[in-house]
Parts: sequence; C-alpha cells; structure tokens
Amino acid sequence: MRRIPQNILFLLLGFEVFFALAVDVFEFYSQIRFPLLEHLREIMILLMVLCWYLIIRRQAIYSRLSLKKKLLHLGVYVSLNYLLASLLSLLLTPEYEAGFPPQYQSLSTILFATIISLFALFTLIPSVFILKELMFYKPRRRTNLYLNTFLVLLIIAAFLAYLKRTSVLRPALHLENLLFYGSIISALPLLFHNDWLTYLPRKEKLLYFFLGGVVLLETLFLFDAALDPHIAAYSIFLATFVFGLWFLLLFYLIVAEMKLLVFLPTAKAFDRKIREVNSLYNVARTLNSELDPQRLPQLIVQLTGQILQCHSSWLEMFEEERQQLHLVSALNLSQGQIANNPFHLHTRFNQQLLHQRQPMLVNDVLQYGEYREIIQWKKDARSLIATPLFNNRGKLMGILYATKNTPYGFDVEDVYLLEGFANQAAIALENAHLLQESIQRERLEQELK
Repeated sequence: MRRIPQNILFLLLGFEVFFALAVDVFEFYSQIRFPLLEHLREIMILLMVLCWYLIIRRQAIYSRLSLKKKLLHLGVYVSLNYLLASLLSLLLTPEYEAGFPPQYQSLSTILFATIISLFALFTLIPSVFILKELMFYKPRRRTNLYLNTFLVLLIIAAFLAYLKRTSVLRPALHLENLLFYGSIISALPLLFHNDWLTYLPRKEKLLYFFLGGVVLLETLFLFDAALDPHIAAYSIFLATFVFGLWFLLLFYLIVAEMKLLVFLPTAKAFDRKIREVNSLYNVARTLNSELDPQRLPQLIVQLTGQILQCHSSWLEMFEEERQQLHLVSALNLSQGQIANNPFHLHTRFNQQLLHQRQPMLVNDVLQYGEYREIIQWKKDARSLIATPLFNNRGKLMGILYATKNTPYGFDVEDVYLLEGFANQAAIALENAHLLQESIQRERLEQELK
C-alpha cells in the first residue's frame, strides 16, 4: 500500500467510511444482521485505520514542525475531541441498549457514534506521530522496539476483542485482555522519553506546565465524554485500538507534568547556566576580535557590566616597575572617584585577593569595618566582587572589580562567571600585548635593514 497514490488512499478512505455507515443504517432499519457483512465492515474499518496511517506518514509534516508547534497541535487535537463531543451531545442525543457492544437506538445515535469515532481516529493517530517525535527527541537503542511492540500487541488485542466481542477494559484473564495490558506495559519505558523538557526555558516550562494541566484534564475526561461507549458501539476493533492510544497519551502527559513539576524549581538556575555559557562564548569571540591594547581594557569593563548586570565596574592594571595598580578603564565611576580610587596594591582587600589568587566576594561592605575606605570612596557600593588577572606565566596583570548598590547583589554563580571571564580577558590582554611587541620588533627590524 506504500506505492498507492495519496489521492487513491483518500478515495479508499471515503469509501470505507461510507461502507461502514451504510451497513449501520441498513442493519438498524432492517433489524437483520449478516455475519459476513459485519466481518467485511470491520475489515473496512481496519483498512480505514491503515489508510489514514499511511496518509499521515507520507505527509511527514510533524517531523518538520518546531517543538512549540508540535505541542500546540497535540493540545488542539485533544481539545477538539472534547469540544466536538460536548457540542454533538447537545445537538444529537445518543441512546444505546444495555450490554456489550452497545446497540444503536436511533439514527442520530448512529451519526453521533460515527462522527465521534472517525474524529477520534483522525486526531489520535496524528497525536501518536507527535508523541513519537517527542519520544525520539533523543532516541535510545530500544525506543523503536518499545513503540512497535506496543502497536503490534494493541492491534492483535483489538482484533481478538472483535472476534470474541468482548471489552478489554473489563477485568478478565482472557488473551485479548492480557495482550491489551501487555501493550500498555511495553510502552511504559516510552513514558520517560521526554528529554525535550530538559532544554525548555523557564518561561516555556511554566507555560507548558499550566497548559499541559488543562490538556491532561481534557484527556482524562475525554474517555467518558467522547470515547465510551460511542466508539465501542461503532467498532470493537477501533474502540480497543483508540483506547490503547488514549492510555498512551494520558500516561505520557501525566509523566510529562510530573517531570515539569520537578524541573520548575531548578529551571531558573538552568536558564542562568545557559545564559552564562552563551555569554562566555560571545565574550570570548568579542575579546579575540579586539587586538588594540588601548581599546581592550574599556571593552573588558563594558563586558563585565553586561555579564554581571552590575552598577559599576573598573579595571586596574599592574605596573611592574612601580609595583602598584593603575586604573585604566571604568564604567559608571565619576571623575572624582577615578581620581581618588583607594584600591592600590597594599590595601587590605587587595592583599587578601592576591594572597588567595582567586575571586573574592563581599556580600555587604557595611558589615566589614576593614573595608571602610570603600564606603567612604563610593557610598552606594554595598556588594563588591573582584578577581585577579594572571598571564600564562602566573604573573599578575591586573584586577577586575564590580559593585552593586544592594547587599548580596552577587552570588556564588557570579564568582564562577567572573573567574571564567577574567581568564578570557587575561588571554586577550596578553595576546594584544604580544602582538604589539611583535609589530614593534618588525618595525625595528625594518629600520635596521
């Protein structure tokens, strides 16, 4: 059937739908049942499932959709089933005779069951394709095996349920019941194949958590509102097959909601890590593109302000001949503050910083009496962070500072971020210095020649 043109598949699908409906109407009005005709009708429904599966598979539209659109389609399919069932129940009042399978009592019931069954089929099969895309976001070795096992066992259970005209949802040790629940069990590993949740930003995780809760409730109530007993009255085979897909969708949504609930508290930290990695990458690229040693210090200070979201920052370079620090660039410092800068090599703060040879964080400057000169110099500096810059030989190149107006404005993550940035800045400064020396050496060689 893979070589059959798609327009032929649509024609076959329309014929199968019409044939099943014609048989239902004929048996309802004639009250005559032909076993051969009923078997042929069920075969047509089986072919209907197969035709629709091939049509969706050939189009392959869901593999080209973004993650957001896949989730949107999934939510729309479930919502449309629920809304259609609610609307039709107001227009058509379905009535069935007691027993299994349920028997139609009116023509409106036939129309209701037919529309609901076909709509469930036409939306749940695409939903399974979307679930497959989500499950195969990071496929494991046996992902395809689990999915194929689920579908094969489900189809066999549906076929046996039709032959025996029994419901697989009733507790019994019949073969069709065992196969049906065996298919659900075989799909359990697939429920945890939702790695796409890990890489969602915090806002999207929060959004999908609430929207997913709505879709989950709709899916939960979809069974009583749209599936049972209408699809069982239409076709036992189709009812069993759709019930299996409904269970897979329901359990997958439950696991996804639970995983989102677990991820939400750490989503903000995860987003921050992603931003830090991207920031360091962009910073490294920006620093490496600047080779002018005169402009590089100011670029470093500006990037420090962007990365740490700080109020002010400045860079002091170490003068080896004079054995002291000299402020070379600053962000949001007044001329008076630049002229009266108290940070030189022998301050208590710098001595501790160089002794530790790693970044230093002061959460609240007012709580430390030994840092009184900092408050006297810059009254709005409530939290301070600084890191030394060393070249590849371990010699001090300078110190990079940043402040915020609020106490506890920085945290441990900012310390690690500044340390990584300082390493990039030290490399850039040394490269610019070496390049400048190389240019001067070449100039001297040319003059000597």
